[in-house]
This record gives sequence, structure tokens and C-alpha cells, in this order.
Amino acid sequence: MCGRFVQAAAPGAYVKPLSLQGELFGEVTDTPIERYNVAPSTGVWVLTSEDGGVRSQALRWGWEPHWAKGGKPPAINARAETLWTSKFWAAARHHRLIVPADGWYEWVAAEGKQPYYIHAADKTPLYLAAIGLFPTQTRAQQDDDGFAIVTGAADAGLLDIHDRRPLVLQPAGVAEWLDNATPAERIEEIVARAGLTAEAFSWYRVGKAVGNVKNQGHSLIAAAD
Repeated sequence: MCGRFVQAAAPGAYVKPLSLQGELFGEVTDTPIERYNVAPSTGVWVLTSEDGGVRSQALRWGWEPHWAKGGKPPAINARAETLWTSKFWAAARHHRLIVPADGWYEWVAAEGKQPYYIHAADKTPLYLAAIGLFPTQTRAQQDDDGFAIVTGAADAGLLDIHDRRPLVLQPAGVAEWLDNATPAERIEEIVARAGLTAEAFSWYRVGKAVGNVKNQGHSLIAAAD
């Protein structure tokens, strides 16, 4: 995880359950995003950390340090286990953002690359913790802006789907993740222990049309026969 996800609700609907601190910069509309097959390298609506508040903006999914360009494609996931030790993340790990989502997809190789859709058991929005580089009040947009979703080892039943899972935060924990004043030690603790566990999610098989990034629409998250 995570290679594709769903961001279908309106930005306003994602923001409403949150207790954000300070000012909310940028536009937050009530128009549904309606993206049922969000793919890497595309622009995604996110909430980024900002001195004095939180910023709403679009940001490219994928990030790499400038010295790594020209090798592998930009990373779309950041492993929690190496987030603090790998030099790859040195420039990005202290710049945090949240990727609101309705759910994400995983493919099970043992079932002939059968896709599954994973979502909150209570059907509430998901808040995926991420890191990256992005524009702020004091930093202009740059070519290397982008983000990667933080992932950890899967637990319980999710192991049957994939051995990795995104770090999904409780709505009450989003403000702390986005607050630039949160101590580094607390952020490390959140990465290690604060993600929602398997019991918070439900999952089911969906059709293989999701495998084509050109396909969109609510039908992609319909249960397969």
C-alpha cells in the first residue's frame, strides 16, 4: 500500500469532522471531488501544515529528493520503519500533510491479482498521514513539490490483503499531525503507535476495471459478484 485510493467527497465534508487549529488557508468547496481511482503522479487535494494554521491545496502524489532524480520513479509511500533514519526522507520528513480519502485499493496476487476496496467500517472519511514538500506562506511552489503516504506493517485481517497499510489517523489526531509546533518526539510516537488498526476497516472484492487508471466512477467501488 498504497497505490490507488478514492477521494470522492467534497473538501468541506472531509474538513467538517476535524478540529483544526488556527486559520484555514486556501479554498474548501462543497463540490464533490468524485475521483474513484486516484493514481500516482496526479494532483491530489490535501491539507498541509502551515505556520498559524492549515492550508488546503492540490499537490502531486510522489516525491523524491533532488539528488535521486533520474533513477527510480518518485516514491509514493514512505515506510514508517525508515522514516527517521533514511537520508532519502531527510528533506521531507518534517513537512507533514493529510490526504483525506474514502478508502484505498489493494491487489491480492494469490487470487489472480484480485482488487479489494478497503474503507472505514463506519464509512467515515479516512485521514492518511503523509510527508513531502509543498508551498506555504513563506515557500513558493517548486518543481520538486510532492508527497508520499506514510505506511506501516499491516495487522490482523488486513494481512490477508496486503502486508502494508497506510497510517490512518483519528480525526482528533489530525490537528496534532499538522501542527508545526508538535514536538518531533510526539510525531515519532504517532507514526509508531497512533494509526487505526485492522478492526477499524472493512474490505471486499471489487471489479478489475480499477486496474486501468483511466477508469473512474462509483461503479469501481461496487462489490464484485
